Amino acid sequence: GGRVKRGAPPSRWDQGEFNRLARQKWDPRSTKGLSDPRLFWSYNKQLIGGVLPLSLFAGGHNHFVSQFAQRRGWKPYSVHTTYQYAAAAGKRHRLREGMLWVDPPRYYDPPEGLLSFKLEVPREMIYPPGGMDTLRHIRLITYQLKQVKSALAIAFTLGRKLVMPRITCGYDKAWYPLSSGFKGNGYKSKGVFPGAHHYILPIFDCPLDHFLEVGMLHPEVTIREYSLLDNPRTPRHVTASITNVELSTASASMASEIQRLRTNYPKSKVIHLTNLAKVDAVKDLLTSAQQSAFMSKFGYVRGSWCCAPTADAKNGQPQSASFSLVQGGGRRRFLG
Repeated sequence: GGRVKRGAPPSRWDQGEFNRLARQKWDPRSTKGLSDPRLFWSYNKQLIGGVLPLSLFAGGHNHFVSQFAQRRGWKPYSVHTTYQYAAAAGKRHRLREGMLWVDPPRYYDPPEGLLSFKLEVPREMIYPPGGMDTLRHIRLITYQLKQVKSALAIAFTLGRKLVMPRITCGYDKAWYPLSSGFKGNGYKSKGVFPGAHHYILPIFDCPLDHFLEVGMLHPEVTIREYSLLDNPRTPRHVTASITNVELSTASASMASEIQRLRTNYPKSKVIHLTNLAKVDAVKDLLTSAQQSAFMSKFGYVRGSWCCAPTADAKNGQPQSASFSLVQGGGRRRFLG
């Protein structure tokens, strides 16, 4: 270890150094004298290495996207927040989504209250006839973000924290082209991270960093993860105080809906909107001053997605996309 540190610390990656040392004169096929075929001799044949099950010793993709442990009903021993796209804020939020991050009690019971909503997505958008492709994935995310925008506008105007919904992603996300699938499995794996199993699509409970820059939302201040109300750390008096509310869709009464929510439900820990998809909250419910305040706070919130399977790109579909929480689908970038 000392020799490695004396080498050139600024230019060496600690994980890379560990890998180099572990592979030094190793023999992963040699199991002689070892108690299990998953064990092997590592580092000059002086250390014992082993293969651990990904479900229990998970990387970021295995746990949060492929969801190996969740599919089996297991609890992992460890989760490494790799394969995510929003730096430290994204790592913290993924751990919160997985109920693996411990926050102060106030986080789970904010005094100003919470707001949640029923996300409505047509089944044919999740399972489109002819299968998922890049454009359909982008439309699916954009469709859901429109409802998130409305809910966040209401929550922000009321001074409540928005409990994010469980978003569904049609495709995975990567830094390079997603799999185009292969003929042997009927191209079912089209759209997954290369090497991942086809059955992970669609991705239910899709990580927030797959479509928005988490840090731009300042999670502790404005939102809560989709799993908050299922988290055992959330007090019972919060989860027992959920009020279902249907928004008025009559044009004559829409302008007073924010005031009604504020006046009628001040003691409800959680206001749950049951028909949010039927209104455009920013346009229909907020005053001009409230719209300006919302735009000033969230107008810059964006995210991105990449990269289209080669098969889609060759068919003229965009290689990547950027999303704007407030403005909608945003720009698409094509090859060439």
